[in-house]
Amino acid sequence: MRDALGMSKIASYYIKTIFFWEIMKRNDKKFWATDPATLFKLMVQKVHSAIVDKNIPYFWNKSNNLIGHVDDNVLNNYETKLAPLLKILEQPANYRLVAKYLLSPQEYKEYNTRYLHL
Repeated sequence: MRDALGMSKIASYYIKTIFFWEIMKRNDKKFWATDPATLFKLMVQKVHSAIVDKNIPYFWNKSNNLIGHVDDNVLNNYETKLAPLLKILEQPANYRLVAKYLLSPQEYKEYNTRYLHL
C-alpha cells in the first residue's frame, strides 16, 4: 500500500511500529484471529490516524516521533491518498477496488483487465 500510493517518506518500519503498538494495546490472541479483511481495515485506519496526527511514536521511546521530520504538506498529501481507500473499505461490496491501492500501476492494469474490466 505504501509503495503503491507513493508514500516513500513513511518507512515500512514505521508501519510495523503502528502494528506493534496495536498488538500491545490489544493483547488478545482471539482478536488477532479475526478475518484478514477486518484487520486490514483497522490497520489502514490506524495508519491514516497516525498520519493525520502527524505522529508515529517509536516503539522503544514514545517521545520519539518517527514521522516528526516529514513535512506537513507531504503528510497532508498522504492523508488525501488514503481517504478514498478508507471509503472503499467502508463498503465491502467494493472490495475489488482495494487492489488499486495495493498494486503497482502495471499490476493494477493487469488485474483490471483480468477481473474488473473497468
